[in-house]
Amino acid sequence: MSNFFRKRAGPLSPQAPLDLALAIADGEGPQTHANALDKDLNLDTGNEEDAKHPEERLQEWRELIPNRSKLRIVVEPDEMAHLCAEVGNAWSFRVHHMNGNVYTVVENLPPNRYKVYDPVCDARGIQEGNIFVPYTAVALVLEPQLVLHARLDRSEAGLANVVLTRLSGAELAVVALNAPDKQDVGWLKGVLSERL
Repeated sequence: MSNFFRKRAGPLSPQAPLDLALAIADGEGPQTHANALDKDLNLDTGNEEDAKHPEERLQEWRELIPNRSKLRIVVEPDEMAHLCAEVGNAWSFRVHHMNGNVYTVVENLPPNRYKVYDPVCDARGIQEGNIFVPYTAVALVLEPQLVLHARLDRSEAGLANVVLTRLSGAELAVVALNAPDKQDVGWLKGVLSERL
């Protein structure tokens, strides 16, 4: 738990901005605090230090979400041809343009393949763009997660607000802390889950 929420283990209150200022004065910068707040709220924000999300090949076939899950095909055409041959597929020069690229899963084909759609193959009249790839030759691509910056502002009336913004500065939500005896971290999680 961050220093801020360690100090505020009880209900959130209008005193919270003072605690935030103390945490920053202790050497925690605003972004460090925002990351700690994300962790305290169990927000899955991804890893800002590695925006490309390291991709590892699938180790076993698993059911993915059609029209949502994304796969990156191995870069080397020769390796792809070898892996395709192991499951009874061909990987000819006509589909080499797909190597290293990301495609959306169209259909799960257990026990060892997925069907993806490629518009280039479709335009060239190859299998209506429906291409079969083995799980051993693809990596699941994780979409970037929502990254939030949180700050606590005091309104003119003396009440505190939790303000959540994107890293670009675009405001996503403002939550008023007007009932400190009832508004704890669990309450804040609930409000944020409804608004985001």
